Amino acid sequence: MRVECVTCKGEFGLQIFQCENGHSSCSGCRFMNKVCGSCSKTITDIRNITLEATIADIIVKQSNNTERTKCHNAKDGCSLSFPINEMGNHLKECPFNDIKCPLSSLYQNCTWKGKINQLSIHFNDVHPQHCVADVDKEMSLLNINISQKLTYFVKIGNYNFLIHIKVDGAEKLLYMTAQLFGTKDWRLQ
Repeated sequence: MRVECVTCKGEFGLQIFQCENGHSSCSGCRFMNKVCGSCSKTITDIRNITLEATIADIIVKQSNNTERTKCHNAKDGCSLSFPINEMGNHLKECPFNDIKCPLSSLYQNCTWKGKINQLSIHFNDVHPQHCVADVDKEMSLLNINISQKLTYFVKIGNYNFLIHIKVDGAEKLLYMTAQLFGTKDWRLQ
């Protein structure tokens, strides 16, 4: 069921306003100072709370049914669909969302944003010094007496990792950790 604004013919949002004759228009038309599409009277600040509540009830009922909707990232490759009331949780974790370069939070020098499947290309093009690590390669650390922090991008199949290495020269300690970039549900990657 679709309930339309009489002025712009768009779908109503959460706020619905009335003209001087009681016809309902959306908040966008009200705030753009349009006149009522039905009678050409001024759209006032008076809200139609009865219609707002009715539409809210319709939305709740629709979200409780089993009708599934495609992910908003379908154009970028996500092939999953969910009931409307579960979509928000999926969108928080969808692997097809834009992400920031992981090095931006470490070094504050990269403003790249893109899809997770573009991360490998980004690192090879912009951060090649952080791509020298590989799971099939032996690595050597030089100057282990000097305290330093190193970060490397490693791709294993469809999985993207950052390997963080910290050398504490004074204490003669080495710390390593691997950080996976993806979703909580590994099957989605």
